[in-house]
Amino acid sequence: MNTYDKLIQSAVVLFNENSYEKTSMNDIAKHAGISKGILYHYFTSKDELYLHCAKLCIDAFGEYILQNSDYATLTDFVDNIIRWDFFVQYPQHKGMYINILTRQPTHLVDELYEIQQQFKQRNFEFIKNLAMQDNISLGKNVTQQDVEAFIVLMHSITPNEISHFRGSLDISEITAYKQQFSRLLKIFINGLQADLD
Repeated sequence: MNTYDKLIQSAVVLFNENSYEKTSMNDIAKHAGISKGILYHYFTSKDELYLHCAKLCIDAFGEYILQNSDYATLTDFVDNIIRWDFFVQYPQHKGMYINILTRQPTHLVDELYEIQQQFKQRNFEFIKNLAMQDNISLGKNVTQQDVEAFIVLMHSITPNEISHFRGSLDISEITAYKQQFSRLLKIFINGLQADLD
């Protein structure tokens, strides 16, 4: 592993475990076994390094979704929710992802928002296409805008559910959440097919 990869790996580990505020550039340099001078050669500030790691985390999540996107319909996606599976396979990203969503450094809010928006747009289009393929027969007075609003709501629920897993990843607990979340989404999908007054 080269020097750059070592420092990135160390930064991800420490930001994941300790958050932005509790991690210093000195901590990262020590963890990576390099000098602070070398660290600053690659990144001029902790902010720059944190944003780089945040983008790596978000991009890895997005790529995982695309690589596991062999779902014929939205229902298939609901039945095979992959978001928790990502954090089981890549636990080094869990804490950082939660921090990006719920405990952002206040002075980096705009930059992190932009990173999240890029991810959300790609994910939104993926879910929207599945919804279109599902051939849901919409109820009376239920519009396409209602479907899109449902997708936005579904997209926003997942981060809140993920935030429950701040400690160790307990497989039985995650399985229970997946089943609960799947059931809730099926209720929402069925609701789209009901008539509105």
